[in-house]
Amino acid sequence: MSFLRTRLVCQVMTDRIGDIGRRFDKIMEDKEALDIKFDGEETEVESADREVRWITSSVSVREMLGRDRERGEVMKFLLGSPTDLSVLAIVGMGGLGKTMLVKSVYNDGKVADYFQQKIWVQVSHNFDVERITRQIIQQVVDSELMLQLHGIDNFDVLHVILAKALKGKRFLLVLDDMWYKDDISSNLKSWESLCAPLLFGVKESKILVTTRHTQVVGTMQPVKMLKLESLEFEDSWSLFKEHAFFHKNPGSHPNLEDIGKEIVNKLKGVPLAVIAIGSLLCSESEESAWTNVLRSELWELEQGEDDILPALRLSYEHLPPHVKPCFAYVSIFSKGHLFDKVELIQLWIASGYIQSRGRKRMEDVGFDYLNCLLNRSLIQCVDDKYMVHDLLHDLGRFILRHDHCSIGTDQLNEISSEDRGQHHLSLRVSRRPGVCKLEKLHNFRKLRTCSFLFSNLGVFQIPFGLFVNMACLRVLDLRNGGIQEIPDSIGNLMHLRYLDLRGTLITMLPESMCSLYMLQTLKLQRCDKLIMLPKDMCNLINLRHLEARQDLVAGISGVGKLVHLQELEVFSISEGHGIKIRDLRDMDELRGRLCIRDLQRVGSGEEASLANLRSKKYIKKLELEWAENRDMNRGSSTSQVEEAVMDALSPPPSLKELSIKFYDGAKFPSWMKHHEQSSISGLELISLRRCRGWHELPPLLERLPYLKTLHVSSFPQLKKLPLLPATITSLRLQDLGLNAVAGLERLTSLQELVLSDISSLKGLPSLPTTLKVMTVENVGLEALPEFYRVPDVRQRADDSPFLSVVEIAGCQKLRSLGGVLQHRLPNLTSLSVKDCKELVRWPEGEGFRATMLSLKGELSIDKCPKLMPLPEGSGISPSLRMLTAKGCPSFPDRSFFAQLQDMRNPTRAVHVEKEYWDLQSCSEEALEQMKAVDCLIIEFLPVHRGRKSPLISLDYNDSSSCRRLTLLVGARHGTLSTCLHHRHLCSSLHSLHMIGIPFAEFPHPHLNTPRLPSLAELVIVGNIEMERLPVEMLTRHMPQLKSLRIFGCLKLTLPSMEEAIQALPSLQQLWIQACRKISLRHVPHSSSPSSSCPLASPLPRLTSLTTDDVGLLADRQFARDHLASLQELAISNSNIESFPVARHEHWPLKSLRKFELRGCSNLRELTPSLCSICPSLEALQISDCPRLRRFPKRRLPASLEVLLIEGSPELELDLSLVAHVRLIVRDYMVIQGSFHDYQHIILKAIECLDYSLGFSIFP
Repeated sequence: MSFLRTRLVCQVMTDRIGDIGRRFDKIMEDKEALDIKFDGEETEVESADREVRWITSSVSVREMLGRDRERGEVMKFLLGSPTDLSVLAIVGMGGLGKTMLVKSVYNDGKVADYFQQKIWVQVSHNFDVERITRQIIQQVVDSELMLQLHGIDNFDVLHVILAKALKGKRFLLVLDDMWYKDDISSNLKSWESLCAPLLFGVKESKILVTTRHTQVVGTMQPVKMLKLESLEFEDSWSLFKEHAFFHKNPGSHPNLEDIGKEIVNKLKGVPLAVIAIGSLLCSESEESAWTNVLRSELWELEQGEDDILPALRLSYEHLPPHVKPCFAYVSIFSKGHLFDKVELIQLWIASGYIQSRGRKRMEDVGFDYLNCLLNRSLIQCVDDKYMVHDLLHDLGRFILRHDHCSIGTDQLNEISSEDRGQHHLSLRVSRRPGVCKLEKLHNFRKLRTCSFLFSNLGVFQIPFGLFVNMACLRVLDLRNGGIQEIPDSIGNLMHLRYLDLRGTLITMLPESMCSLYMLQTLKLQRCDKLIMLPKDMCNLINLRHLEARQDLVAGISGVGKLVHLQELEVFSISEGHGIKIRDLRDMDELRGRLCIRDLQRVGSGEEASLANLRSKKYIKKLELEWAENRDMNRGSSTSQVEEAVMDALSPPPSLKELSIKFYDGAKFPSWMKHHEQSSISGLELISLRRCRGWHELPPLLERLPYLKTLHVSSFPQLKKLPLLPATITSLRLQDLGLNAVAGLERLTSLQELVLSDISSLKGLPSLPTTLKVMTVENVGLEALPEFYRVPDVRQRADDSPFLSVVEIAGCQKLRSLGGVLQHRLPNLTSLSVKDCKELVRWPEGEGFRATMLSLKGELSIDKCPKLMPLPEGSGISPSLRMLTAKGCPSFPDRSFFAQLQDMRNPTRAVHVEKEYWDLQSCSEEALEQMKAVDCLIIEFLPVHRGRKSPLISLDYNDSSSCRRLTLLVGARHGTLSTCLHHRHLCSSLHSLHMIGIPFAEFPHPHLNTPRLPSLAELVIVGNIEMERLPVEMLTRHMPQLKSLRIFGCLKLTLPSMEEAIQALPSLQQLWIQACRKISLRHVPHSSSPSSSCPLASPLPRLTSLTTDDVGLLADRQFARDHLASLQELAISNSNIESFPVARHEHWPLKSLRKFELRGCSNLRELTPSLCSICPSLEALQISDCPRLRRFPKRRLPASLEVLLIEGSPELELDLSLVAHVRLIVRDYMVIQGSFHDYQHIILKAIECLDYSLGFSIFP
């Protein structure tokens, strides 16, 4: 009886609870219908009304009130005269607007044009040089390289990569909210370490720092310090009015104005406080509300140094009750943390701070909460991310002081009993802790949020039983950790709502995870090693957000049970018993994009109708896709099945974008016909690709009042287009059988027109002047279209076409560039014409001339062999950023080359190629007109008999850093002399390369050719007949030559080389490779040194030598004359097996600092007397010496500081012999020492670095 009575009571209580629930639901429905709001709760109408005030990352004029002078000083510093890398520190207490000031100049157009690279790093309290360096690298290298560097934990390599990325660039670096530790020496060391790779930018680069503390300034030694003071009252009052009287006239509320001025007096000129209180009072029009703020007891709180805590606390206290915990929760994360909007709301939902209201989705309620915080300036929007000001972060931490704990793994043993009751834990994992230490987390039994903050540690192991006692946990964040395995104990987290595993190394997830029935959000992006998901993933019936690779999601069997899932971008139908289209039936919460693939596996229209697509009202983009490569000879029955399937896949009425690919049915579905057009009349984009059964486009297109984009491709059977709606802004047509395209002039909103692979199209109608982008590729056009002008309507001066980009390629019948290009196009930024074999004429007239002079972006003309020069009077803009002219024999003429010297864009990239049949034409048309070059390369090419080819091929490249001219010349003489006779061309020549030039080509010393006073480098390559160097030319023309590089001169001997060295008194660097006779003393009679040139005295002091012939070093006379001053020696690609002991003992290498062995594949041992030969050696590099096994048994030179080993796997490294070496790097891993102390040694070689991370100690 007792048992039956208990059952009866339970049943009664269950019925009563159910009744209460139903009554509450009815109340909420009535409340929504009547638009009733509870105390402190906004209605949707109020929320929508205030959405216009969402804060963006741009800085408005009102937020910069009172800062004009300071802004002007910062702009002057940034754009002022060039100096070395300089720093400006903006100092002031929190809330004064330091970040806002810097952001306003950071986004200024002048600053964007001046700096080639802009970088913004939020520093905050933790001045971690490695973290900051990584954040800088993320902004200066491409995403592909960044993925490769993700696992690199070698700080040395990071520094080298950053230096390489910034080399030669003018950059602006902002370090926002800089803090330092108390240890001044440590601060100085950290700052110097951070700045070391930054020094490789150009000298105009700048660093802006914002900080609260003047002590920071002393460490950085900035060029200037700007101290930010509080706003004057009038500026504060103006700023307050902008926020408090938004859309209201202050004069119509005199009482509020008086109260407001009293409030502003209490805010002490701090912009953050002014904005916060002004935003708080914006929605209040009652005098009592303003008076309550003025008389609040919070003004009497003890104030800290910033004096604004009461104002911020007031803003918090006046928040609606349901929004307060959302604001406080954000402070769990570190200062400066940037939140994604969706991620933040998912965390709020998981923590239980957001409940659905009636039919409103929890995510939508979360957006309202976020909007509320934005409107009150308690959260900021920064480049589509969200963050809180650090003072507001402090306020949030104060509110959560009894609920949040932030510790490091090294502090786990110090956990107090009070900490064990915290609800939120942030665990900093800076080093790999032991399993026993992590098990201390068992004591946090009441945790709701657990966030692991990882540094780069490599592999990280989670204890098996870590989650056994965390039954209350709702949020678990393990992202970006080196975690390979998730323990089965995760199945104990029965209340877990949010699990973040992004960027981990996991290969599989435990099956126990499928018992997390309350899980709402699972993040698995960048889990590249994850093979598959657990087989029972369909049990997670409350899952709302699954962020993972498409192939992982496609493998979820029974995915239709996840009825709350909101994202499922790709739904691939399987064969057999896998995923079926009927799984979509109840997934009505899906939203955004849905791509249904492999529709050929659906057997009938009845089966397709089970997807119930019309009920998916949140889907905005639908893609219906059959397999591309199918049997072309299938029967009509298969086509009929596809027609039935398509007819059953009727989209939801709210659809905005529709894509259909590889559909083979002949009929249009009923929902794409006229009588059904209203069902999807809101479509804005339609994309159709290779629907082989359609010979015309669906009638639906004509009656879509909101259609903006139409893409049609792979319809070779399509001969004409229907009448298109005038609302279209983008029209892309590819691989069609069109003979004409009518009615384009009616498309008065058209902005983009792309025509590709339509050889049958001979002409185009007039185009609307609204067009901005026109691309025509492989089309049979014979002439370009005109612009459409309304008849009998007088054109206004501001009615110029909007055309900004024109790309024409592969139009083999096009003969003229008239049409649209003959008009004045003031908005044109890019004109590209490529591979038009019959193109002859440019446009003529004032319009085209004005367009060319205003074109500041790109002009590219390529492979148009018949194109004539620009019309007389036409010219190119001096401000042009990119110019390419090649494959056009007539286009670059004398006038064109003359205009090249006027190019002055600091970021220009000019590339011109032209071929000439004789040297005189090249000289008169090009060389005579061009400006001075920095690098001249002359290469002789063999001329094949019976084959006509141009004598000279000219290749000119001009950038802001170097002007290079390359001449590829047939086997005739006079080219070098001709170039030298153009004095202006070689007046500032720095580098001369001569490849394959015969000795007779060098100018005779008695000819009246000018000296080359700026020439510092001479390179001679591949002259196999040269027996002696042109000493006479070297002496006469190159008195300042510092670097001589010789390669592949097979007959060149040592006496001739010595003769040349003595003729060059300024020579410092000598590079000799593949000259097999260079170490021979015997001189044939025909090549005896000439005495017509007096030898220079004294001998030059060589400082650097690179060679592959050790015999050259063994020559005593050469060693005595030229090795005594040597500081750098490299033996590269030599066949040497060992050093000749009897000879190298006489090497006078007492000054040698750097020694490199590179590519010596046969080398087996080093000289045992390295210490005596090189007593001053500081750096030794051994690269790609696979047979080298050991170092000398004697200790390496005591002066040695750096040892670099690469690609020499057999080399044994006895650390006892190199214990004194401060830095040892082997295959890019630091074996011994710290890069921070000796990074200047490595960074000297930055010019030899590339992104493969290979480097040499020789620059």
